[in-house]
Amino acid sequence: MQFAVVVLFLVFLLIAVRRIGSFRLPIWGIMTAGAVLVLLTGQITIPDAFLSIQWETILFLFGMFVIGAAIDLSGLLRSYADSVFSDVHSQKKMLLGFIFAAGFFSAILMNDTIAIIGTPFALWCGKKYQIPAKTMLFALAAAVTTGSAASPIGNPQNLLIASSSLHNSFLVFLYYLFIPTIIGLFMIYALLSWTLPKNKNEKKKEKHEINRNEKRNEINRNEKRNEINTGNEINTGNEINPAGDKNAQDSEKKKSRFNLLFLTKCSVALVFLMIAVLIATSLFSHEFSLVYIPLAGAVLLLILSNRRKELLQKTDWSTLLFFISMFILMKAVYVTGFFQNLLPENFESSVPILYLTSLIISQFISNVPYVTFVLPILENAGSSVISYMTLAAGSTLAGNLSVFGAASTIIIIQNAEKQNETLTFLDFLKFGIPLTIAQTILFIGWLMLLS
Repeated sequence: MQFAVVVLFLVFLLIAVRRIGSFRLPIWGIMTAGAVLVLLTGQITIPDAFLSIQWETILFLFGMFVIGAAIDLSGLLRSYADSVFSDVHSQKKMLLGFIFAAGFFSAILMNDTIAIIGTPFALWCGKKYQIPAKTMLFALAAAVTTGSAASPIGNPQNLLIASSSLHNSFLVFLYYLFIPTIIGLFMIYALLSWTLPKNKNEKKKEKHEINRNEKRNEINRNEKRNEINTGNEINTGNEINPAGDKNAQDSEKKKSRFNLLFLTKCSVALVFLMIAVLIATSLFSHEFSLVYIPLAGAVLLLILSNRRKELLQKTDWSTLLFFISMFILMKAVYVTGFFQNLLPENFESSVPILYLTSLIISQFISNVPYVTFVLPILENAGSSVISYMTLAAGSTLAGNLSVFGAASTIIIIQNAEKQNETLTFLDFLKFGIPLTIAQTILFIGWLMLLS
């Protein structure tokens, strides 16, 4: 077995364990160490390593991560959650709304972005609604994976497929994968709703929550009145008042936050507008690169916001480094021909075989590098659109089987561990195996019907 393949399996083993003694290993650090190792041992040259990196994908991720950082810093996500979930007191209703919200936004803002900004929110929902953290983390992981299947910008592998092989990519993905994606999201809810803790006093809790919210609103109104009165008293004084300085600083901070909130809303709206323009222009055979969609929103934020330094600090650079290292390591593995030899003969012409092959091999090398392996094979074989859609579905839904199937799951685990929560390999399998079996039957059946 080639040394690069040994390094790859060692990397995945360490990611599964993530601990040596009392020392916890960061996942991005493990992947980076693997890339450095194949470079130092000459398994891949530095020029080849540089060329192996899908820079368009990295730029796309960077743009989305900046927008995600703005959503987090501006409080847009919390404000959205308050408006949507304020009247929801049932665990099941919250879980259903959470799954569909995560699935929808992952299709627009990419699954990795929602994995980053959604992890603390998932844990917050778990505490508020008394749902185990592991259940909420899997709900997030499965929702962003499943939801991302219906869009060419939902995940990096779909982006690769759409950029290299498809025209009218948004319409193609919607036609082939939208309906099974919606059903797949319901499957996640059906699976997890059975695991929710029993709550016999739910109605009492609902009533208590409503009363508590009313009291909280009354307190907030009184505080606002007091702030206004205090501000008026300070303004009438002639002396320099420390309280006045503090109020001025708070006012400036609120103004800055409002400015970022407004720009974040504009940025997200611009993403939706760019998608609409791309769909419209594609109908007339004039398409622009998908990477412009998030970059437009990110550039707007970085140019106009006075908190650009915070945005760049908040951007998930460790995940970008993870992807860069993964591209390098997978290229070193690719040149060995190890995984290409595992592919069934003429697998690209059969929907079930292509889907299952994508599902299984993505567990060993993750879905993004797997797609980079397979795309040239499909292109050389002159494959039809249905083959590309099968590749997209199989490689994407592979993320619901194990923690290795999708980078978004690894991102969620990394962010959860910052808050002393985690989802182990076996925890994920417990939920992932039944869900993957059900979704595999659904997607294969639907794609065969369309083919």
